[in-house]
Amino acid sequence: MARAVRKGDSESMGEEFGDVLAWLCTLASIHGVELEEAVGKYAAGCPKCGGTPCECEEGEAR
Repeated sequence: MARAVRKGDSESMGEEFGDVLAWLCTLASIHGVELEEAVGKYAAGCPKCGGTPCECEEGEAR
């Protein structure tokens, strides 16, 4: 994924982000974590600044 992002290759980035998401979902399932509940914290953007993406200053509660 990092290589695709560095190269700016949109097609590869889409594939790689998909792979990362699939692994994340698998790991959450293995450990009994409900992703819908976990991401609820960020449903309206960053819990501190409300931005999407986060606009907090570096070092703040990102």
